[in-house]
Amino acid sequence: MTHPTSLNPWFTVARLRTLDDGLEYYAASEGPEDPIRWTPHKREAMLFLNLHTAVRVRDVDGDAIVIVLASKDDLREYGRG
Repeated sequence: MTHPTSLNPWFTVARLRTLDDGLEYYAASEGPEDPIRWTPHKREAMLFLNLHTAVRVRDVDGDAIVIVLASKDDLREYGRG
């Protein structure tokens, strides 16, 4: 498996829950009854290889942001690599 670089970044989507609770991350759905799932755990965050897809997910929630991962160190922060 490759890792993200500045020329080939990966992306994740997050939103601010509350100022005290911090960010929560878009995660893979656990079934059709729960099509959109947010988690406070970075290790469960879904990573996207395509900016267009990350932006489409971000647009589901107006308060969400796209985070760019551009190095192996960034990837480790999300429990991969």
